[in-house]
Amino acid sequence: KSPYPHIPYNTLSGYQPAYDLSASEQELVMEKLRSNKEGIGRSEELSLGRDIRQQDVWGIDCFAKKNILESAATADSRFSVKQNFIDFVKMKLLPAINSQPPERGHNIVFALTDLLKHDHLEKACDGILRDVELLGHHNFSIHPKGRGVVANVNIPKGKFVTDYLGELWPGWRWYEKCEAIELLQRSLKVKESLPSFYNILMERDFDDPN
Repeated sequence: KSPYPHIPYNTLSGYQPAYDLSASEQELVMEKLRSNKEGIGRSEELSLGRDIRQQDVWGIDCFAKKNILESAATADSRFSVKQNFIDFVKMKLLPAINSQPPERGHNIVFALTDLLKHDHLEKACDGILRDVELLGHHNFSIHPKGRGVVANVNIPKGKFVTDYLGELWPGWRWYEKCEAIELLQRSLKVKESLPSFYNILMERDFDDPN
């Protein structure tokens, strides 16, 4: 239960699409980037250390989220309303988890204990804590999600954060690449390892029908 080791990365000096895209695909990616970039109001970018910080981040998988929902809704009927529960996880629970010191981030009990200070969350947090003790921590697991960027200030919609410098992949080509690597590792009987990635879908969104 510890974050993945930090892997150093090379900073690129400009935008460039993935090297193995065709010329037409590269132009398509770059054109979309240019159109998106022009649509963003450019202003002073956020400052690392002042406005945002890098740290090891933690998250909740679908199984733990389901158990948290059942525990919270049983203890406090307000959380049987989907939007109330979504707001609780996104605005309260996850920030509380990621505000813990690195050695405590994996244990949901510490975050829930901090949230008990909020009167309107006391019943729900007590209910979740009770079920963690009754059913076991493994049913409410917190997982490391690598290195992330956390905001120290509220960031309004449309605010320019900073330029993204890295490879740009269409979604379908990225998954195609991952499948090819997996097949190659199996055929060569090479031990699978955690891949280097720039973006990855860590969990389904609350509104995903699947």
